[in-house]
Amino acid sequence: MVQLQEQADNEGYEPLSDEQLSEAVCGKKFDYLSGLGVCKLPPRLQATSNENASALYNELESTKTKLQTTQTELQETKTKLQNTKNTLSDLSSRLN
Repeated sequence: MVQLQEQADNEGYEPLSDEQLSEAVCGKKFDYLSGLGVCKLPPRLQATSNENASALYNELESTKTKLQTTQTELQETKTKLQNTKNTLSDLSSRLN
């Protein structure tokens, strides 16, 4: 963009407007993109394909199952820990 602006200045033309610069760099189809300013729009992606959606759904279900298993294991570990604490407390009171 800077090169085009300098080229216009060096050749004695009026400085190019932002719209003219954008059209020269990005092509005729341009729009404003948040954070990028005026620029060519990326091609639109089609909605997620059924295969991709199915794979994502399967991964989600697998993750849910793993989470549930982990939560069950955690609860069992907490119960074992509490039982161990109770046993230690009983043993300690017997020694005293």
